[in-house]
Amino acid sequence: MYKIDHPHDRSRLFYPDRKVLENISVTEIGTISSCNGYYKDINNGNFYIIHYLLSGKGVFRGQRFTAPCIFVFAPNDQLSYSIDSESESVEHFWIKLEGKETKSFLAEAGFPTVSSLCFFTYVKKAKQIFTELTTEANYVDIDDRYFMLQGFLNLCTLHRRSMHKSNSPKDVNPYVIKTIEYINSHYSQPITEKILAENLHVSVNYMHRLFCQDMDMTPNYYINKYRVERSKSLLVDTALPIAHVAERVGFSSGDYFGRVFAKLMECTPSYYRKHYKKTHNNMVISNVNGSKTNKIDWIYREETSGIMVREADIYTGHDGPMLKIGIISDTHFNYCNNRDFEENHPTVMSSYAHRKWLANGKNVKKTAKCLKYISDCDQMVVLGDILDYLTHGAIELAKKNIFDKYPNIIACVGNHDAVRKMEGTVDEIDSLEERRNVLKSFWVHDIDYYSKILDGRVMLIQMDNASREGFVKDQIKNLKTDLSLARKQGLAVLLFFHNPISINNPATTVTMPIRRNDGGVANFNNISYLIGPKSKGASLEGYELIINNADIIQAVFCAHMHSDYYTEIYAKTADGKDKKIPQYITTGTAYDQGHVMIVNIK
Repeated sequence: MYKIDHPHDRSRLFYPDRKVLENISVTEIGTISSCNGYYKDINNGNFYIIHYLLSGKGVFRGQRFTAPCIFVFAPNDQLSYSIDSESESVEHFWIKLEGKETKSFLAEAGFPTVSSLCFFTYVKKAKQIFTELTTEANYVDIDDRYFMLQGFLNLCTLHRRSMHKSNSPKDVNPYVIKTIEYINSHYSQPITEKILAENLHVSVNYMHRLFCQDMDMTPNYYINKYRVERSKSLLVDTALPIAHVAERVGFSSGDYFGRVFAKLMECTPSYYRKHYKKTHNNMVISNVNGSKTNKIDWIYREETSGIMVREADIYTGHDGPMLKIGIISDTHFNYCNNRDFEENHPTVMSSYAHRKWLANGKNVKKTAKCLKYISDCDQMVVLGDILDYLTHGAIELAKKNIFDKYPNIIACVGNHDAVRKMEGTVDEIDSLEERRNVLKSFWVHDIDYYSKILDGRVMLIQMDNASREGFVKDQIKNLKTDLSLARKQGLAVLLFFHNPISINNPATTVTMPIRRNDGGVANFNNISYLIGPKSKGASLEGYELIINNADIIQAVFCAHMHSDYYTEIYAKTADGKDKKIPQYITTGTAYDQGHVMIVNIK
């Protein structure tokens, strides 16, 4: 074991002998006593690092957090987070795991296996474990790997208990469950600890002690927290005065509501309403197609910007404030810069001479407008064909206008992104993998597969099904792991591709666009590039995974067709019941005054 100094006040780092258990081992443990500021790191190894932030607050990959929480840093990924400078007391520990079974072990323990943020409950117990692990006197010898591994197993136990609190209350004391149910049902009415105790027919002290023991918070704290959560949708989706919102959710006065809200949310109710409000209440809109009563074919124009908007509602079955996902697609940045002309790549120069659509970055301003429109959403997504063809100039535009400005965005790879020949006469000189490696060098995340969990309710999965005309084995392995995790944690799953997939319904041979730009009548059973029941290898395996998990996969979002379509994939639940998965095909930002889609997670 070696104790070393490290920048950023990492007080103790332990490096035991790495010849530890065959399948999983703890190879580093550390504590950071003060870490205010911004941090960015790249994990190029085949290991996981789990950060435990027990106090403090900040931003993880664009997502605001308040401790206690956990950051999972997955292999071959990039991690960025910041700790607020005003965080007076920051307790931050981390643990590094290696071994061929680490990923499956973490999934079994309930941890996400991709880089993501999740919340944690048992602060005192976790701190006690890390204090023991970072106390040198506790080690029997220089490489006491078993002591370190046992510490991690104890942390896994705490994590599973944290999961059960929010997802499986059966392990919580029945009195505590009954108390929570009462609060959740009567939050708009006056509630005191005396009322809660009388409902249980126990003393106030006994009820209070049980609740704190199982929930790591007082009953009053939970009441305020739940009321604030319920107030969010009223602030965002209605024009009720704040005093009326306070009354609706059970606060005795608007002033008290404001103080509690500010303490929990770090902003005032007025600021929250102004910052997060994205409803028709403050927009002038006009119908383009259909009506609000049937969102499947409803398209409206926001008159100030001219942007056309589609909406979809996804119901997760979990309580919580409404989340919004903003989607754009097919930006088709067509631009050659000085570096392209100096390099004089034959394929690129031929495309430059022949490809005139959106040339010279014509779609940049429209894309910027659409991105700004969805920038207040909880998650932004672009569904591929960011580049019209692969040039240094197009990469420059993508980085400047999308990836650098919105580093938390999810970005699919499309058919155009990895090609250099676009209406030119010179064939590709570089191999597909060479061109894909160029994409990997600047893309905001892994181009083949990326997933994240949003607000503990919904898992978002992006897969490249376009650049290689299908799926590959590594993608399917990741998909299996994530679907298993989503099922265990009760998460809804949304899939994001560039190309649509087969609807698996031979009886439907004609699908008309909801609104046409550059596409027409389509048969979503037999288009040549569709992944479907006639696919082979990994593509077929991935397709079968999708159509046999319709109970957790709530929707598929894709692009490519340059018109708006709605289809339904004929699928089955895990227990074999028939169910359809909605598939939304979006048109590109390049058309009209721009197009976006807003997904409301309820």
